[in-house]
Amino acid sequence: MHKKFRYILLIFVILFAVCTSACVDQEEVSAQSTRSITDMAGRTVEIPADVDKAVATSPPATMLIYMLAPQKLAGWNFMPQGSQTYLKPEYQALPVIGGWFGKQDGNYETIISMGPDIIFEGYNSGGDVNSTINERQKKFGTIPVVGIESTIDAMAYAKSIKFMGYVLGEEERAGQLISFYKRTLNNVTVKVSQIPEDERKSVYYAEGTNGLLTDPQGSPHSQLIEICGGINVAECPIEQGYGRSEVSIEQVLQWDPEVIITGD
Repeated sequence: MHKKFRYILLIFVILFAVCTSACVDQEEVSAQSTRSITDMAGRTVEIPADVDKAVATSPPATMLIYMLAPQKLAGWNFMPQGSQTYLKPEYQALPVIGGWFGKQDGNYETIISMGPDIIFEGYNSGGDVNSTINERQKKFGTIPVVGIESTIDAMAYAKSIKFMGYVLGEEERAGQLISFYKRTLNNVTVKVSQIPEDERKSVYYAEGTNGLLTDPQGSPHSQLIEICGGINVAECPIEQGYGRSEVSIEQVLQWDPEVIITGD
């Protein structure tokens, strides 16, 4: 009887050791497959240790993914007419997945169907940023949503590029882009500083089919005018989000710009 009891006890000990070892191994694998980060909104997010596929909910953050790791981009928010000319065939073929930008509302199911490892949510400082990001996280379920700040501020790209490079495992590429960005911005700043104030051009930024939509000083959509030393003549309220404040031809004539810039 005692011998039988010892035999049963030995079996339980062996089974316990095997199960414990398996659990420990599983925990180690799980720990190695993910990592915990703090995103730019201050949220703690568990992300894959190796990110192979990423999307963003708006075009500025999508452009940063493309700059850092085009092979990891799973889709475009939209494809502007004519932009395919500048893309390799494999990136032209990426699907359009929509998103939340301008006056567009994205579709959660469409983005989820792409099977991304992570989703970047771009934002600007100010307001209740976390509520929007947390709402996205709730709707996207188990796919981690990572907040990225200043994706539309041309003067603050460096920190966003650096952080996204870290998340995507592309730190070296991020360093190269930041060096190029800072060097270019510095060159522009130096040249602009040499232009006398009375020689700086007044500029109207014409948007829309009739040119009577514009973005005044302070809007991220017209930021390059000021960076390059121009004087934005538009005196109108800033239209948040998509931009494009409506003005009249009489206002444009009154502003009397020396230069009119428009898109095709």
